[in-house]
Amino acid sequence: MVVNAPGVYRPLFMAAYKTTARDPLGVPNPLATAKLCGAEARAGLDGSAVVTAHTRELCQPAVEAAPVSPYTALAAVAVAAAAVTAVRRKKK
Repeated sequence: MVVNAPGVYRPLFMAAYKTTARDPLGVPNPLATAKLCGAEARAGLDGSAVVTAHTRELCQPAVEAAPVSPYTALAAVAVAAAAVTAVRRKKK
């Protein structure tokens, strides 16, 4: 609680937001950023992020992330490489 003058009180709140960012396939997205009251937090390898901020007003949480997780992209590249290898071996 912050007191500016006798009888005038301005509450100071601690806002917290916890989320897990996932792509449309449900794979965690470590490239996500969570925002709350001007504060930002990057997601960990599991896609989870926790952001906290001190505020006197209401805040709207937001998550920004690439539409496709790098894990999904890596899996797609691995499948494509395996398919190319299988086709090359079949041709021989």
